[in-house]
Amino acid sequence: MARHSISVPGLAVGLAFIALLVPLLIVGVPPVLDYPNHFARMWLIAGGAQLTPLNQMYAVDWSQASTNIGIDLLAQTFGRLLGAGAVAKTCLMASIVLPCLGCLLLHRKVFGGAHWWQLVFVYPAFGKTGLAGFMNFNIGVGLALIGAVIDDALGPVEIWDSRIELGVIQA
Repeated sequence: MARHSISVPGLAVGLAFIALLVPLLIVGVPPVLDYPNHFARMWLIAGGAQLTPLNQMYAVDWSQASTNIGIDLLAQTFGRLLGAGAVAKTCLMASIVLPCLGCLLLHRKVFGGAHWWQLVFVYPAFGKTGLAGFMNFNIGVGLALIGAVIDDALGPVEIWDSRIELGVIQA
């Protein structure tokens, strides 16, 4: 019978990632600068704009929307089913965790396995873009990093090797 063992560094990294979510879960409105704006917009998109008297002041118009609308599309799709509050909180948690998780997974792909060094990947979670509330940007960065891990054709090892061969990076 095969037994899976969790390394001590792996367990510490897992606990650090769980700890990232604690500040977001224990308060009603997290201290993220742009979160109230995102929450209000998501609430309006999820159906709040159709309530009286707001329906006389607001209308959801997608005709000019083109960039940075990922969380708005999630609010449109899941807002009525789950509630705008749950969608907004989930998007906020994703914007904090995904960039850190992407860095972790990329490090594991390049260097293999869990290591104590991976604990530092939780530090940038509440950096400028996290505290400013650039939710779409952070989710995009996290998904791009995870995409680089998943897609072997775009993997970091090949990219770095080709840059070193071209002389872009001094070896």
